[in-house]
Amino acid sequence: MNKDYLLRVLIVIVLCLLIYLALKPSGNSDYLNLLKDENKRIGQQIDSLKISLQAKLDSIKIIEKKETIIRNYYNEVIKNIDTLSNSADAIRTVRQLLDSLGPARFD
Repeated sequence: MNKDYLLRVLIVIVLCLLIYLALKPSGNSDYLNLLKDENKRIGQQIDSLKISLQAKLDSIKIIEKKETIIRNYYNEVIKNIDTLSNSADAIRTVRQLLDSLGPARFD
């Protein structure tokens, strides 16, 4: 019975300490403030990353539009090169200039 009594007293003391820590007014406020500040900082970083990613996506769309324009003009010139002139020298010169563009060629 003596052991049961000591065990009950020990359980009551531990429970009282847990209740005290749970209800303690200033116990977790510093920790919660740090977490709130960290959350706010991470939120700001996420917002700045969203803006940066949107700007990069917009620039990629502009590049894609420019590539499409270049591709269309290049292909039109290649298709219609024979109708531009009857001169073989002029046709050869235009072909050489277009071939010198290299990376601008799209098939």
